[in-house]
Amino acid sequence: MAGLQGDAVVEDARADLPPLDELTDDARITATNEVAPRAPKPKPQGRDPLTALDRSLHAHTRAMETHTQAMETAMRALADAGTSGTSPVVPGWLRDALGNPNTYDAPDPLRVNVHVRVVPALHARVQRIQARLGVRTAAGAWESVLRLGLAAAERLPG
Repeated sequence: MAGLQGDAVVEDARADLPPLDELTDDARITATNEVAPRAPKPKPQGRDPLTALDRSLHAHTRAMETHTQAMETAMRALADAGTSGTSPVVPGWLRDALGNPNTYDAPDPLRVNVHVRVVPALHARVQRIQARLGVRTAAGAWESVLRLGLAAAERLPG
């Protein structure tokens, strides 16, 4: 019964309107009870935190890949030139920072054990460096990479 009363109110409201054929096109659209669906509001560009995070992560990943490739090139040049030789590609400070990688996996009571979690691609790169330098263990390869990376980082501006 309540539904009928609501329908009666709608009919009363329609009775106040002139017939549709007497209305202009704009008024006819307004007078019909069809409502166009609203389009969703577009998200403002550049303000979505996930988009900004994704862009930042992508830029950081590209920078890390470039840095890693440069490190691999330096490691190859070091391996080719030998750690005591000279190379026009590798500056002396970088050769000095590397030292002798074959001593890095020797027992030493001053060394600290560390657990490192890395993505498989990075681990594979360290394994390639290990093979390239001829270092006996992954720990020796990691120390070589860390020594070179820290020496390079100390020379960064700022």
